[in-house]
Parts: sequence; C-alpha cells; structure tokens
Amino acid sequence: MIKTLTDDITDFLMANTTYTCRDTIADCVDGHIAYNTFSLVMDEKGIVAYCRYNYPVADTAHILDLVIRKDSRKKGLIREVIDQGMKKFPKSKYIIFEKGYDDGLQNKKLKKYKINDFLKRRFLGC
Repeated sequence: MIKTLTDDITDFLMANTTYTCRDTIADCVDGHIAYNTFSLVMDEKGIVAYCRYNYPVADTAHILDLVIRKDSRKKGLIREVIDQGMKKFPKSKYIIFEKGYDDGLQNKKLKKYKINDFLKRRFLGC
C-alpha cells in the first residue's frame, strides 16, 4: 500500500492529539487537502506542524487545528504555520481559534484576532 499525504497527516494527528477516530480524521484531512485549507511544515523526520482552517467569512480564517510535534515546540512554528496559511488567502484579516468549541465550550465567546497583530505577538519560547 502506498502512503498518501492524507495518511501522513492522519498519522501525525493521531500521534500528537487526543483524537481517537482515525477514519473521521482522515475524512477531515482529505477535505482540507481538496480545498487547500491547510498548512504543513516538515523536516527530515516528517511533519513538524499542521494547521487546518475554514473560511466561513471571506476575511476571517477559523483555525480548527494547529498541532506542533512535541520535540519541535517553542521554535516559532506557530507564526510560521499561520503565516503560510494566510499567504494562500491574502484577503484574510482575522483569525479565530475554534479548538475547544466542540469540546463543551460552546458558551465561550470566540476571540477574533487581527492576523498582523497576532503574528507580532511574543509566544512563550518563541
């Protein structure tokens, strides 16, 4: 069997998140590959960071997942992976992180960040 990009990303997500349903994740990954609504950073070991997002509004990206491999954290990859994604959609002005919304935090107001301001932020260890 030939491994596909979907397989590689799904393996990465299964190893670096709490997701448990491989088929559901693979279906989500396939959709984001088809619409090119994902960002990927790789090194010699494989995938380092993965981000998938939706655009329900033309100027706002909704970040669904932003996952960084444990041995690569605190290296400025948050900025890199978001910047990579936003270059695909130059009309984007805002981002919203949706992680947690499906995990019982539906009553929590989702915070909207200006992309330029967000990319200038100092993250712990970056």
